[in-house]
Order: sequence, then structure tokens, then C-alpha cells
Amino acid sequence: MPESAFLVIATERVGLLVGEEAVDGGTANDPFGAGQDLKTLLGKILRIDVDHRDPGLAYAIPKDNPFAGRNDGSRGEIWAYGLRNVWRLAFDRVTGDLFAGDVRQNRYEEVDLIVRGGNYGWKIREGFHPFDPTAPQTGDVLIDPLVEYFRHEGMSVTGGRVYRGQRLPEFYGAYFYGDYVTGNVWILRLDENKQVIENRKVARTGLNISSFGEDAEGELYFTAFDGYVYRFRKRSGNLSAIAAAFPRKLSETGLFADAADLVPSEGLLPYDVNVPLWSDGAMKQRFLALPRGQSVTFSEKGQWQFPEGTVLVKTFFLPASAMAAGQSPRTVSAAELANPRQWRRLETRLLVRTPEGWQGYTYVWNDAQTDAELLDGAKTAEVLAVTPTGREKFSWYFPSRSDCMACHTPAAGFVLGLNTRHFNRPVVPGFSFSLNANNENAPSSKGTEREKLATHSESGASLNQIALWRAMGIFTEQPQGDPESWEAYLDWFTVSPATAEQRQELVRAYLDANCAMCHVPDGIVNRPDFRYHTPLERAQLIGVNPGQGQVGPQGSKIVRPGSPEASELWHRLRLRGPRQMPPLASNRADERAVSLVEQWIRDLQKTWQPPAVSPSRRR
Repeated sequence: MPESAFLVIATERVGLLVGEEAVDGGTANDPFGAGQDLKTLLGKILRIDVDHRDPGLAYAIPKDNPFAGRNDGSRGEIWAYGLRNVWRLAFDRVTGDLFAGDVRQNRYEEVDLIVRGGNYGWKIREGFHPFDPTAPQTGDVLIDPLVEYFRHEGMSVTGGRVYRGQRLPEFYGAYFYGDYVTGNVWILRLDENKQVIENRKVARTGLNISSFGEDAEGELYFTAFDGYVYRFRKRSGNLSAIAAAFPRKLSETGLFADAADLVPSEGLLPYDVNVPLWSDGAMKQRFLALPRGQSVTFSEKGQWQFPEGTVLVKTFFLPASAMAAGQSPRTVSAAELANPRQWRRLETRLLVRTPEGWQGYTYVWNDAQTDAELLDGAKTAEVLAVTPTGREKFSWYFPSRSDCMACHTPAAGFVLGLNTRHFNRPVVPGFSFSLNANNENAPSSKGTEREKLATHSESGASLNQIALWRAMGIFTEQPQGDPESWEAYLDWFTVSPATAEQRQELVRAYLDANCAMCHVPDGIVNRPDFRYHTPLERAQLIGVNPGQGQVGPQGSKIVRPGSPEASELWHRLRLRGPRQMPPLASNRADERAVSLVEQWIRDLQKTWQPPAVSPSRRR
């Protein structure tokens, strides 16, 4: 880049953003071919002179820009092209090299070294790989990215900075970059020929990294959408050795006394939820493991808090027999789930609270159904499910560790399902339990609820999960009141909503359980707000234009009262593909949810009362 006072900017679909993002102007697949079209500013990095003006412009076009002065309609402002969605670009203060993180579409994220007139391949390529090789290409040479990473490591690159400080001398000259969704951070180094000689992960922050910055001394900082500014520090220990020591087989974790027969180890607490996360119709079995002597911080309406060392265990099953396919999830016993002739095990996921934060792990069950192997990345496999009418073959996605954290977000408190609304329900039948699990916190007086619950410990019939855990001393401070006084979702599997009020309650619970981990203030997507307690008139949901592209017909709203056909929410729930909901690890639509949301949207034609507009707003 020539030395000058010229401003390098990146294009956005509705204007210009300084150093922010360069997008191709379409909802997906670059429908206008903007990335390779030199007649549009979309999908480009621009260079302009803000100290002077050309006729008809608020700026001047530098004469040495690569496409300046051409008579074929090419825009002279363009410095580089073939980009999709640049999120953060920055110069190295020592070399002048310009680095950019480019958010690609389907499978790969990339970091580019931006040069004069460079074509970075979108939409012909994504990373080093073909995306649409038949798309028109401008110019002869496509410039390779410096590095790429697959979506199992992250989903939205955040370009960073070259470190030129003194606090971390071993990282001097390394370019730091991260991922907005997973919070992973990497470094890369270049040799004198601008070739990559090092690229490795150096941190897992668990934060939604939005930007990197540096101070006058070259020290590095980053921000997340939580209101804080962070910096890096060295930590002791061999991270590679720690990772290698993690159990490779589920049977080696100590979570099961007998993995082949799904017998949990002593101390694991079975639980269930009122409204489960949709997982392509899979049945799930859940356990919680707490460190000895540790407890859970209860909140009646907020997020529960869990100590370091907590492990959540969830196994996924598909029906393997006609009998299993016809069962309601609430009637399936632990013994039936343990029978692979009735229920086939797909995977067991762990969510572990480590000293560095929550981490997700996936174990894939072998064909013999005797053990499960730790998955290092992500994978897709064809699976067969028995249905009430026959058999169905479909693709099942086994998530990577980074995929897990795409849903278990900081905005959602990382842990999904373990809150009062989900947990206020009967205990899982078929398990015995000890009322001495955490007896430091357990009530001890005679004649208490604890003694009464002990008489039912074998069957678990009619016991409430929160009341049981209170009696066992699981909570740091005992919940006050009784189950009837605590809030609870309706049971997704047993309630047949007969009124508009019940349908709305179930829909709000479903959206809270399946969508609010991202659609929440300070979340990955903050509009609409799908949290259960957000009043509908403040949720930016009804009558609001979609902000993340459009799947429905022209003019559709996120929800249009009385018209599911003109409601983006309904379309995204029922369709599989780009912009589907949920966006990750789902290849089958939740037909019950689609039907219920459709009924709810039709109900809104009669029940929805738009908020009054104040006179000041009318003006």
C-alpha cells in the first residue's frame, strides 16, 4: 500500500462503513455477482482521498488506484475485490501489510493479505475450495487466502491485528484473529516472502469477539458484546498435552459404570425438561454431574449457576423398532432406552465447565452400540430412523466442539434447559437416588419434605425435580415455596393446546428454548428478542421487517398477524437450507412446531393489539 493519507474503506449494502465490512449485497450466494463486478462497490475494499474532491464526488479517487481512469465502467475507488463480508481490516504498523478477515458463506472462513488490484475469489471460491466455479470471473488470477478454517472451528471470522507490543514478546510480529461465534483465537506468521510459516490456535475465550485493537505501545486488546475490553495473558501448562489426555472413549470418562448398558455412575443426576431443543426428532437422556461438595445457585426466573467441574451429559437416540417409534417421549423408560434393539444411540454430548469456561465434546457411538469415540472435528452421516409409517433415512450432523458453543452462548448463560421453567416438572422415572448427595445443604429436620420424598425414591412417581434437588441439598440456597408457586413451561409432549392463550404460551416457550440463545440482547442476533419474559410488543417480532435476509415472499414480516404465508418465522421453521431455524445441526423440520406456530400466527389476527403510537412518535 503506498504511503498516503488516503482512506481505506469497505463497502456495505446500504452505503460505506469505515474499516467495517465489505458485503456482496445479497442475502446468500451473491445473487447479483457483485464480488466479481468492477462496476459496483459491493464486495470490495475501496481507497479514496478524503482531502480532495473530484467533480460530482465528496472525495477524490487516487490516480494510482488499480482501476482508476478506465473507460469500461469500472469504479476507480476499488482497491481489491472478490470479497464477501469483510469483518475488520487493519494495517501492520511496521510493514504496512493490510490484513482482512472475510466471513464466507457455507463452510470456510478466511484471512486475506490485501494487495493492490487483488481478486479474492468470491463467489467462485470459498477459502481454498470451489463455491460456484461456473460463476463469471474478472481477471485471470484468484489470490489464495493466507489461511482458512472450517466451520467446526468457528462460524464468523473477526479480523485482528499484528502484535507489536512488549508484554508478550514471543508473539511479536504475529497476526491475531478470532471467531465471533466460538471465541477461538489464532495467530499466524509470515516469512519475508509473505508465506505463512505458522498458524495455530492460542486461546478459547468463549466470548463473541467483535473487534481487535491496539494502543500506542502496540499492546493488543479485543472486545465482545458484553461491554468489556479484554487483553491476553500467558498461561502455564502444555495445552497440547492437556488436550491429548482427554478421554478418547466415553467408557473412559467415568460418567458411566457400564457404558454399553448405559448405567450411569453413582452421583449422576438424571433430569428432563419441559420443552426440549429440537434435534431432528431424536430422543434424549440427560444427566448432571456435580463436583463433590459443590452446589447449584438457584434463580426462580434467571439463569442457574454451576461450579467449575460441572458436567452435563446428553445422549441422543433414534427409534430402531416400530414399538419405539410409536411411543411418546414421556413414556419411554431408561431400561427401554438402554436396549439398542429398541433405540439406537447416535451420540453423547458433554458440556464441561473448565477453568477456562464451558467446553463442549461429542462422542459418536460405534455400530455395535458398546462405546462411543471422541469426535475431533465435525461430521455428517446417513442415519435410519423407524417411523410409525415405515423407515426414514436422513443426514445427521455430529457437532464439533466449536459448534456446541454456537448454541451454548454467553448471552444464554451457556447452560440450556437447566432453569426453573424447564426444570419444574416430575422427575425422570426409573432411577433411584440418594438424599445424602450434598448433605451440607440438605434440610435435616424430621418430618420434612426430605423424609417424605425418601419413601418415593425407587419409583420417582409424582416427585418434582426442583423439590427433589432441594431435599438432596443440591442448591446453595434452598428455593422457597412449592412447585405450584414456581413458574413452569407447559409440557411440550403432553399438552394439546385448545385455546389461543395456550398456543401462545407454548410457542413462546418453544422460541425461548430453541432460539433465545442467539436472539437476545447482547446475543449473536439481537433482533427479534425471543426470550420468554420479553413482552411481545417489545420483542421486535410482530409486524417487523426481517433483518437477516428473506425466505418468504416479498413484503413478508417476521410475523404478520393472520398470515403465516407472509411470516418469515413460519417459513424458516418449515424449510431446511440457508436461513433455516434452527440454523445448526438440523436436517428435518419440527412439524409439530411448524403447525403450532402457524395456528398461533392465525390467532394473532384476533388477539394482537399493536402498541399505541405516542403523538411524539407520530411526528
